Amino acid sequence: MALSTKLELACREYLIDLNWSKAMQRAGYKQSTAENNGSKYFERTEIQTFINELMGARVERLERDGDDVVKELGHIAYSNLMDVYEYKQASEEDPYAAKELVLKDLEKLPRSVMAAIKDVKITAATALSPCKVEVKFYNRLQALELLGRHHNIFEKDANSGIEFHMSMDLGGGVT
Repeated sequence: MALSTKLELACREYLIDLNWSKAMQRAGYKQSTAENNGSKYFERTEIQTFINELMGARVERLERDGDDVVKELGHIAYSNLMDVYEYKQASEEDPYAAKELVLKDLEKLPRSVMAAIKDVKITAATALSPCKVEVKFYNRLQALELLGRHHNIFEKDANSGIEFHMSMDLGGGVT
């Protein structure tokens, strides 16, 4: 048997706080009906089936949304300056001339690269200085930390909080 519009609404309202009586009232039922007959409605197979379908769809949306967040954090965490800039020869005639850092065409960059860019500031050229383009990225370290927490890669010590050990070769034998 198909559910009435009011009962469908009550099922959707039920997902808000998992309180069937309040859900029925928000759907337009009288308080006395919700309190006295609510459990009879709630026990109906078609209502339980519909609520389970709604909850399943909700879980699927939450998982998808969570995956999207992790994907966006990955774009930020693994962004690289060279995704946006490239080295070009300053002079085509002189192969030994210094190379200069040139901004790539932003319209041609993939969405994954653009997701890591927080701001682009363009300062017009003047008689004394050339055009200046400043690209700001979102905080990579923060994105890496959030991803690390999501994937549980940090050691948790009850006495000292979170520890993460890493060594870097800074050149010259210093680590």
